[in-house]
Amino acid sequence: MSKRKKAFDRYRCDVLLIAGATLARLQKVETIFGRCLLIALKDGDPLTVAHLDRLEDAQRIKTLGRFITEFKTAFPRRLPDEMEQRFDRFLSSRNYFVHQLFTAKHFDLQSREDLRKAHAFMTDLWRQFPYIEERLLGFLAFTRRLLAGAMEVEIPEDDPLHDAQVRALENTFIEELRHKNAN
Repeated sequence: MSKRKKAFDRYRCDVLLIAGATLARLQKVETIFGRCLLIALKDGDPLTVAHLDRLEDAQRIKTLGRFITEFKTAFPRRLPDEMEQRFDRFLSSRNYFVHQLFTAKHFDLQSREDLRKAHAFMTDLWRQFPYIEERLLGFLAFTRRLLAGAMEVEIPEDDPLHDAQVRALENTFIEELRHKNAN
């Protein structure tokens, strides 16, 4: 086998490994979205991790698009425009990745150019992850702090909510909501 062929085979394997990692990260984000949605729409019984897990099992068949739509509906006129636009862009990218990127008629795993395009697309998707994850984790931290306050439960010193990074994510989420609601 030639050096050129070996290099191409390694590159193709790398792109496919990135695709697998992208899929795994998308699944994690969908789990976070699901938890946010369940919390946002929850009323009645107190929330526990076990309760969320049971509800999550029932919700797993929902798509990320439905989660985003329901999440935005749960906060009518409260999500900042930029946040909503980024969620929509992320959803569009996610859908293209899952449903079209590697299955489109024009895509060929034997084509270096097609692999480069797929790699570039996945790189862009990976650049979107931090914003989406930070907003969702900020929402979760904010909601958890509100629930603890409502139930008059003290948050233990070793709880992740005391972590400076978690607090920063929560503050970013709150500030974006305040800015939107002030306008």
